[in-house]
Amino acid sequence: MLTSKSLYRLRHAPLCWFAKLLTTLKKYGFHQSYSDYSLFAFLHQDIQLNVLVYADDLINSGSNHKAIVNFKCYFSKCFHMKDFGVLKYFLGAKVAKNSDEIFLCQQKYALGILLEAGLLGAKPAHVPLEQQHQ
Repeated sequence: MLTSKSLYRLRHAPLCWFAKLLTTLKKYGFHQSYSDYSLFAFLHQDIQLNVLVYADDLINSGSNHKAIVNFKCYFSKCFHMKDFGVLKYFLGAKVAKNSDEIFLCQQKYALGILLEAGLLGAKPAHVPLEQQHQ
């Protein structure tokens, strides 16, 4: 098991952590995507699981609830983890879903940028500059 010192204070800790993650996922049967190295997929019969990695955050999804629970159980034996339940926010985007669709909203992220830039009270404009401005 990795200690907090090995994860956060050593120069090569991210490489070591990702190597352990990669080994753990491959042992379970996941394959790493060639187009996006942070995406891992597991396909077996009619079961599909996906894991998306960003730093030390993971999103998992799948076609079978029982398979997802089994994977979380396996993964929690390999890593100390917290399960935050249904995905609500990821990388500043709000995630909402219904039975058919997934919606992403970046309103909170955009408002944060406007607040940081001091432009929260700015008025919107269709064209940011006058046309034919000299």
